[in-house]
Amino acid sequence: MRPANAADRPPSDGYRNVATVSFALERRVARLERTARRVVSVLVFGILLIAGAVMRADDVVLGSVLMIASVVPLLFTVFAGRRPR
Repeated sequence: MRPANAADRPPSDGYRNVATVSFALERRVARLERTARRVVSVLVFGILLIAGAVMRADDVVLGSVLMIASVVPLLFTVFAGRRPR
């Protein structure tokens, strides 16, 4: 008798492994996307906050508006992804 190799196995074994790897890969990509969104949100928050602080010296209204607007990306960063699973 000859030893069993991959060609002798039914194709369903290989497809099951591909589905498992695909699911794990999909979860990792989703996690990476959430992390990237949070990083961008933190950058926008920082830029708006610093711009508001700098502009406040020249124009109080514009500086205050920019600093208040920086709250939106901050809240997104803090509360994004906090949903029941």
